[in-house]
Amino acid sequence: MGEEGYKCESCKALREATKQLQLFSYPRMLLLGLKRFETRGGSKGGNKSCELYSSRKVSTRVRLDARERLDLGPFCNPEGLKAAAAAGQLPPLYELLAVADHTGYIHGGHYTARGRCLLEGSWMEFNDSLVLATDAPSGSTREAYFLLYRLVG
Repeated sequence: MGEEGYKCESCKALREATKQLQLFSYPRMLLLGLKRFETRGGSKGGNKSCELYSSRKVSTRVRLDARERLDLGPFCNPEGLKAAAAAGQLPPLYELLAVADHTGYIHGGHYTARGRCLLEGSWMEFNDSLVLATDAPSGSTREAYFLLYRLVG
């Protein structure tokens, strides 16, 4: 069982642990924050007064395509999906509205954003006081930090 196991409070037996996330309802707007910074720590030689920590930026690639819908159906509770459909609610399909990016390193960097104009469908890039037209996000990126989606069904 190793690290995935836990000790039952009632019977004290070792049990296998599982982790599951299910959505029972879904929001009209969905903000996803990506874990882009990692801190590792520990103590040297068991001495708690001398803890050593290291931090780093996580640069895992994320695939973005503003033309594709994000389907949260596989992560929703099946009974919740049935109830939502019976109530006439939209299926959990989302479209990308904005991306906040972080470039640089953990101790210094720069934030920019790209967002969709809902009236025209065009995309704009926001970099301090500079606002420019840009292409819709597509491909993979290491800089995405926050993703904003809206429910479209």
